[in-house]
Amino acid sequence: MITCSDCQFQSPDGARFCAGCGRRLPAACTGCGAELVPGGRFCAQCGSPVATEANPGAPAAAGAADSPASTRPVPGTRQGPIDADPARPAPATPSAERRLVTILFADIVGSTSLGETVDPEDLAEIVNGAIGIMTAAVAEAGGHVARLMGDGMLAFFGAPVAHEDDPLRAIRAAIRLRDGVAAYGRTSAEQGGPAVQVRVGINSGLVLAGQIGSDVFSEYTTTGDAANLAARLEGAAPPGEIVISQDTARLVRGAVSLEPFGPLTLKGKAEPVPAFRVTGPAPAIGVSVRGTHGVDTPLVGRAGELARLISSFEDAVESRSLGWITLTGDAGVGKSRLLDAFLRDAAGSDLLPDQARARCVEQIDDAYELVRSLLTVRYGIDAETGTDAARERLAAGVAADLAGAPRIDAARAARDLARLVFPEARAGEDPRGLAERALAALAALVTAWAARRPLVLALEDLHWADDSSLDALARMAEALAESPAFILANARPGLFARRPLWGEGERGHVRLDLRPLTPAAVGRLVRAILEDESVPEDVVRFVAERSEGNAFYVEELTRMLQDRGMLERGESGWRVDLARVEEGRVPTTLQGMLQARLDALPPSAREALQRASILGRNFWAGALAALGSGEASLLEALREQGLVLARERSSIAGEREYVFKHALLRDAAYGSLLKRQRPVLHALAADWLIDHAGERYAELAAQIARHAELAGRAAEAARHYRAAAERARATYANADAVAQYRKACELWPAEDEAGRFACIQGGELALDMLGQREEQRESLDKMGAVAEQLDDAARSYVHYRRSWLALRTGDDQGAETEARRALTLANEAVKAGADARINLGNALRRQKRFDEAMEQFEAALDLLGDTADERSIATALLGLATTAESAKDFETARQGFERALAIFERLDDVYNQAATVTNLAIFNAMQGQLDEAAPRFEAALQLYRAAGDRAGEGKALHNLGFLDMETGDYASAESHLRQARAIYQAVSQSQGEADVIRDLREVLRRSGREAEAQALTLPERA
Repeated sequence: MITCSDCQFQSPDGARFCAGCGRRLPAACTGCGAELVPGGRFCAQCGSPVATEANPGAPAAAGAADSPASTRPVPGTRQGPIDADPARPAPATPSAERRLVTILFADIVGSTSLGETVDPEDLAEIVNGAIGIMTAAVAEAGGHVARLMGDGMLAFFGAPVAHEDDPLRAIRAAIRLRDGVAAYGRTSAEQGGPAVQVRVGINSGLVLAGQIGSDVFSEYTTTGDAANLAARLEGAAPPGEIVISQDTARLVRGAVSLEPFGPLTLKGKAEPVPAFRVTGPAPAIGVSVRGTHGVDTPLVGRAGELARLISSFEDAVESRSLGWITLTGDAGVGKSRLLDAFLRDAAGSDLLPDQARARCVEQIDDAYELVRSLLTVRYGIDAETGTDAARERLAAGVAADLAGAPRIDAARAARDLARLVFPEARAGEDPRGLAERALAALAALVTAWAARRPLVLALEDLHWADDSSLDALARMAEALAESPAFILANARPGLFARRPLWGEGERGHVRLDLRPLTPAAVGRLVRAILEDESVPEDVVRFVAERSEGNAFYVEELTRMLQDRGMLERGESGWRVDLARVEEGRVPTTLQGMLQARLDALPPSAREALQRASILGRNFWAGALAALGSGEASLLEALREQGLVLARERSSIAGEREYVFKHALLRDAAYGSLLKRQRPVLHALAADWLIDHAGERYAELAAQIARHAELAGRAAEAARHYRAAAERARATYANADAVAQYRKACELWPAEDEAGRFACIQGGELALDMLGQREEQRESLDKMGAVAEQLDDAARSYVHYRRSWLALRTGDDQGAETEARRALTLANEAVKAGADARINLGNALRRQKRFDEAMEQFEAALDLLGDTADERSIATALLGLATTAESAKDFETARQGFERALAIFERLDDVYNQAATVTNLAIFNAMQGQLDEAAPRFEAALQLYRAAGDRAGEGKALHNLGFLDMETGDYASAESHLRQARAIYQAVSQSQGEADVIRDLREVLRRSGREAEAQALTLPERA
């Protein structure tokens, strides 16, 4: 094995590059050919230096430290190392990484023309003097001189080590070197020499920074477009001017005087580039620059918001009516701390609430994860518990809590809910029935909790919740509407980008947006972090001015002052290096600040965080070890520094789980990894998760798929995504299933047409339930194209599904045509032929061709005969009964409905139960039995919702609205009809919408609102 001297990763013998960090591995001495000692810097046989990208013994880049200008006295300059920064130890030569860097190009104007008239020795004297001023200005500002290029200079701010305010430091260096060279030129002119000037270009952006070159020569530099743009800006700048890019201007706005300069037409750029000219003096050290918010801070300055939460909770208990607040704000504004404070105060109140808490986790991508979190915490289930045992423990706990609850079988409800949270496959079972029963059990469960004591549901990070969990939360809220209960959730604004109407119109729901902290609150926070009220006011003022009220900024900046030794507590109180504090500017972007925090760590700690970032916000010690890091002592050191937190319970049995304290710290660490490193690490992560998933593979399938995809293992990723999709559909989480099926289809191997067909097939079924008709049509088109490469069975299925879609959208003639095509291609296949005839029968029935329809349904039943396909038999019976009802043969219809319903209930087929119950309700209504029809219509609505069938939900609401109208409850009728109309619009059912509008007009007229009735217009396609 060869041990990398940079990252200590062991690669196989003969490897040319390190498998851990990508560093080139020397195999033999280039001088004598002897085998090199791993990690050695010189050959043990001949003493030749080992020439590698990161070898300090290799030739160094030309720089001021070993150029004449670095030792030549130049008026007005400070001598010293080019990377001079007394606050930092000299960094080791870093390996390549992606970094946010501000790049400065400076060039002496006219030096080429001077060469025609000035002696070379004199010209060198002039250039060296100017270069000395330029390099000293960069050193003074804490930058890094990367290269001297004759009469020009390239400098980095943010590499190899970042400062909090690198863009501002670059501006200061530019102004200092411009003014210094101008003064130097004036002195030269007074002595009869040329009046030299410089021009400067500056840009900020993402680059690859590290050792670039060959075994013979390498230098620390950057690659990427950011450097190219800085060079182009420098070339466009007039003599004596500083031109900066728009990206840099954003980072220094408010601190530097700028005026537009451009847009500029630059070589290599397709579009004109916005640019700005620096017009004012150098920005003062410590000047405030607005930055990006972070995450997870202590609670201060929230007395008003906390009082409002307590008051809302007390009102909910007193009125026995649900209170529901969603705390909203950017990462780091203090949402979680406010929630914690409320829970502490509520627990100490006389009301003694029952608190149930759950948290959504990033990248879980598993249906009902929030529900699982709520229940596993409630009943003390952790990852050490096997799936079967967890299911049993959960069922026992739920059954105990539901004991005595009215109108529910506690034992069965408990089993159903346990199986939703910890799914198990059962042959022939319809998951829709399970989902509906389990969600009904969940609603009964939280109601039972609230019946004993006032209930508080505390739910964190809803922006990471899966759609099924969000829908389940709405179901719980509905069940708690008249209970002494309070839901307090927090979320980033991204939740509302994803679900724009989240909470809107829900009973008792309020959105509470959190604002930045006041300066006084920032002061209290700084003193709380340092646990000392005697913190100097200068420090508080510094943090307050630069944090802009974001609690995460306050916390990180305060801790950074301590880490850098700028703020120390001695026996006599706090010692503050005010000069260094003023230099220690808060990062101008969150990425810049987190990059600076990472740079302050030892190399091993920084590498551990980088590799942990591969796994996501949450990671496990064992997984990190598999990625080549993760020693226990190192993780504990990171934990002590507040960079990671240890979780009490782990989601993987036997593994210690950690979490990045700040999600964006994880993002910054991940962003610094080389793109070529990521696939290798993601592959290791995928393999580790597969090895450790065990019974919980289905829960982790989406995470495994993501790692496999990023590792470039597309075919494997497709299989994992499909497993995740099938699990989501098994719990009737259709939106989640669609997303996973799409990923699987995108990655599925082109040569496996049958597998691709199955992926599209699953996604189309989920889209059908969601009522996303255009997407469903697109899926059927894709399925049809694949079916042409398969067989008649596949082609028959596509026509069958097209006939079904036509029925869903009111195209009865199209449904008939497609069903007949499906029947022709079905050949001797029993199920395919029966399904085609059932669709054909429904199409004929809706065209009032009742005799023909009856023939098709009877033919389907004859085909099915004594087969075990009970679902198809019941579906044919339902069609037969519906046709009989339309033909006024009510007794035949009643018998058919009851037989079909009995089968669907036995199969837990929620969707077809809904359709059958709807028809029974219509049957009751036609017989004048309104008291029996109403509860059946309501039951159908709940069943359609459980099935995720949006079109069916609209139909049920329409039926309820019609029934309300007939009984004279116009307010309820209007509410039901407007909800139905909105759903029909969403699922593109224009005929259904038109029917609703006609009934809504009648309701408005009967309510004396003729003008509103006339204003309603029918959809164009109706």
